[in-house]
Amino acid sequence: MSKITVRAGSDHLASIANAKPIVALSELIWNGFDAKSVNVEVVTQLEPLLGSISCIQIKDSGSGIPFQQVNDVFGNLGESWKKQARLNGDRSLHGQFGQGRFKSLSLGANVRWETVYERSGSFFTYTITTDANRIGDFIIGDHHECDERLTGTIVEITNLSESAKELQSEDIIPALTKEFALFLIEYPARKLSFNSEIVNANDAWSDKSDYEIGEVGREDGVRFNASISIIEWNQKVQREIHYCDENGFSLFKEKVGPIIRAPGYDYMSNAVISVKRQLQMN
Repeated sequence: MSKITVRAGSDHLASIANAKPIVALSELIWNGFDAKSVNVEVVTQLEPLLGSISCIQIKDSGSGIPFQQVNDVFGNLGESWKKQARLNGDRSLHGQFGQGRFKSLSLGANVRWETVYERSGSFFTYTITTDANRIGDFIIGDHHECDERLTGTIVEITNLSESAKELQSEDIIPALTKEFALFLIEYPARKLSFNSEIVNANDAWSDKSDYEIGEVGREDGVRFNASISIIEWNQKVQREIHYCDENGFSLFKEKVGPIIRAPGYDYMSNAVISVKRQLQMN
């Protein structure tokens, strides 16, 4: 057993851990897809007497976390392995700042990762744990060979926060659909489910139109090709512009009012505009 301590100010780490439930859950789901998992499954367990969520699990069938890489994955803040992988040409990765593991603490005070990975034909497993009382510390469990023949990671969150109740809302599926729609369309083999309900992007919108903008330039002189996707949703959603990378990953977003109009048609009233930027990776 060993311990990894992230060297960053406690106030800074606490601010990262103070994420909204859907944001924190989305980060953990993205981690599963970034591990090349075809399926990511979210399961919530209810407390029978209270009817509230007592445990959240995010399960993926990805490559797992190799033990020799655990320090890189959990020990750095702002310079995660994903950032380097993107620079090396892997454009399918979402996160790059290594904040998802801290945001998980906004859902509950105790978080446990159980991972299985393969090396030279053998399979190995170990656990990683953290809690809100020691934010920045990750306890690495004993590493050993196992009989399991499938790789993947299960993130289990317990001692849940009050805000985690939002995951019981009927809005959870629409929220996940909005977050992952472009990715699931771009990579149709990938599947996401919440308590066995499949998140289906095709059922979420009534229309989607893509337009090529062409080459545009930034103030620093860097030029890239850009396109815009206009999505008309079936359900009521927040009016937002999402600025995405070439894979449809939302890098940041901003709320907008009914300011973009066409003659006789106010498409901002029930549409979300997503701008796909073809980013140049230096």
